[in-house]
Amino acid sequence: MDRKSSLSIKMFTIFSLFLLVFVLATAQSVFASPDEQIELTVWFGRDAFIPADQFATFHEMYPNITITTDVVPLEEVVAAYTRAYMAGIAPDIIQVGQNAVGPLIARESLMDMTEWFEVWKEEDPEFYEDIASYGWDLASWEGVPYGLGIHFGTNGSWFVYRKDVLERYGFDAPQTWDDVLEIARAVKDEMTGLSLIGSRVTEPIWIVGKFMAMGGQFENGIPQIDSEAGHYLIHFHQTLAREGLIHPETLAWDSGEMRTAFIGGRAAMAPIGWNIYPTIEEELPYREKWDQIPNPYRPGAEEERKLMLIGWPYYVSAQTEHPYEVSLVLRYLASPEIVSEVAKRYQPTSTMSVIEDPAYVEAKPWAAEKYAYMHEMGPMEVHLRASEMEDLWRDLLQESITNVDEDPADMARRYQEEMNKLIP
Repeated sequence: MDRKSSLSIKMFTIFSLFLLVFVLATAQSVFASPDEQIELTVWFGRDAFIPADQFATFHEMYPNITITTDVVPLEEVVAAYTRAYMAGIAPDIIQVGQNAVGPLIARESLMDMTEWFEVWKEEDPEFYEDIASYGWDLASWEGVPYGLGIHFGTNGSWFVYRKDVLERYGFDAPQTWDDVLEIARAVKDEMTGLSLIGSRVTEPIWIVGKFMAMGGQFENGIPQIDSEAGHYLIHFHQTLAREGLIHPETLAWDSGEMRTAFIGGRAAMAPIGWNIYPTIEEELPYREKWDQIPNPYRPGAEEERKLMLIGWPYYVSAQTEHPYEVSLVLRYLASPEIVSEVAKRYQPTSTMSVIEDPAYVEAKPWAAEKYAYMHEMGPMEVHLRASEMEDLWRDLLQESITNVDEDPADMARRYQEEMNKLIP
């Protein structure tokens, strides 16, 4: 071997050693050493989402990772997280309603988790495939996953009715929104026909859910109110108010009043989600006194109906220093052993092995029927200027039940102009 070849080999060896040291150093900075003590903070949107074991199982599996939890109400978390992020003290994981996450995406304050979900897929492909597609969709924006939608709800897209009352008046379950009006007229002298939320204190998922079920479409996140679906939506609410088919205090009603009226026997129908069904069951036997259906459709537009899914995904902060460990927390929260307990007592889950489990179906007998409509379900549209869009939805709802004489098409045009101003 000549001197030149020997020198080349030495240089190659030195370069290889340098490269190895660099790779190991990089890996260590990404995947923490098992001996490194790590603290992660998780903000939950409701107490009820916290697993019953309070992360005990997780701490046994990963003794070097300590999880600190706090409850920041869903209604307050965007503002609270923004302040914490600007101060450099953001939690590692936050729970946010997917309809309200737009401002955080616009500020680029959430982490793209594509790489770490690929690691999950490689390390545990069976578990990864157990997550339904909408679990990923609920926490994504333009195809980029910023977290995981472990829990979802049907608030605003499902409908309950007093089966005993309708049978007494000779009605089957309503199929169209015109059927809803007909039933409400029939029971008007006995009770409120349709129990609705009209207050501004709650998010406008209820009117959005009706819009989607009526065939409403979105373009660039902007609802197309000036359309057949939008005109019908306004006409429907105007008719309810004009004919006295909703409670006279609807404008002040929040979800509590809406649900109480139905459960207390003062309303024949209401848009109530899964999480309240166990409460209804305590007062009214399922299938005997009450039953459920997906949101009705606009007459003649059954094929256009879309059932809205809402979710409260767990999003990852762009400031976290431990994205892999954060992904382990998401795996824990979605694991069948942990999430089944939360799903049985609170909100359903995107972990398919849980919702297909006979024990879950027995605990929630109405669940299996809903999954027959999964092909019609889709996430609620997200807008980057979510708060402004929500205010316009609230304005539209309240005006349509107070301004009952304006031509629905004229009202739709006015609101379309205002909503179009929010086009990115």
